[in-house]
Amino acid sequence: MKLPAARQLEELASAISRRWGLDPRLAGEQSLLGALRRQMQQAGAADGDAYVAELLEDAERVERLVDELLVPETWFFRDRQPFHCLRQYALERLRSNPADRLRVLSIPCSTGEEPFSIAMALLDAGLSAIQFRVDAADVSQRHLSLASQAIFGKASFRGDEREFPGVCERYLELRGASYTVSAEVRRTVEFFRANLVAPLMLSERPRYHVIFCRNVLIYLTPAARQAALQNLHRWLLAGGLLYCGHVEARLVRSGPFVPFAREFPFAFAPVVGPRAQ
Repeated sequence: MKLPAARQLEELASAISRRWGLDPRLAGEQSLLGALRRQMQQAGAADGDAYVAELLEDAERVERLVDELLVPETWFFRDRQPFHCLRQYALERLRSNPADRLRVLSIPCSTGEEPFSIAMALLDAGLSAIQFRVDAADVSQRHLSLASQAIFGKASFRGDEREFPGVCERYLELRGASYTVSAEVRRTVEFFRANLVAPLMLSERPRYHVIFCRNVLIYLTPAARQAALQNLHRWLLAGGLLYCGHVEARLVRSGPFVPFAREFPFAFAPVVGPRAQ
């Protein structure tokens, strides 16, 4: 197998960046080349330059390559603190606005552990299923297909769920060697495809009280990152809450957001006024 030349790889990386905002190099120098090698092996292709030329003319195959780059790294109640923050925010919001229906967005939602954790945390906090809705969006159709099955193995549990005693036991059902999410939880979550950096994305949906957007901004190009921050700001209600990943706080502060609360250093509120422009 002859791998593509550096020029062809750069052209492919540029095409991925233009459409999805991803910078493949930020996932590791060998990430794009490794994904391409696996795809070539599956296709039985021998010439890398010719394969990339064909690939650039086939949007579906490029999407499959992007799926290879988007390695899902997620588990139930990952990092714990975001879910404590969510519960506190939800209870305070509904206490002052009891008629509200809390709207939460998880983007990217990966294979579903995060949005289902959000739903379980809210149910465990005492909210009824009609008091909230969780939208779960991802650019990867493969991830969405896995998430919608709501079946999880042991890799989806890494200890963080123990901070919420009994929650997983109440809302997950053991079936053989896997767990399936209860119907009560599944009814509160809607999965759909969305591109975090696309202009006017989600413009047809009402704004959200809470958005979880964790561990994706670090993989975007600078221009795509700014587009994502503007979208996140546009999707949030005034007084809403954005929760980002640990290494992304500095990036979020560069956008139209301010710290939400000292005890939650990775939570931010949208700026309202001239600075939001």
